[in-house]
Amino acid sequence: MNISNFSEKQKKIYFMLVKIFESEDQLDLWLSLPNKLFRSKTPYDALISGNYDYFERFFESSNIE
Repeated sequence: MNISNFSEKQKKIYFMLVKIFESEDQLDLWLSLPNKLFRSKTPYDALISGNYDYFERFFESSNIE
């Protein structure tokens, strides 16, 4: 995934997610699939739209800081 156009906040979230997933391919797949935690939208859509609340809840539920 090309993250060169991401804001600093988006990059921070992306790199936090990289730590959680086994590979970037697995992360890219997860970002592209609708997710109930993200109100049946893709996490990628939430990331691009700047709706970071979903990710904060995801990190809290995953005990990731």
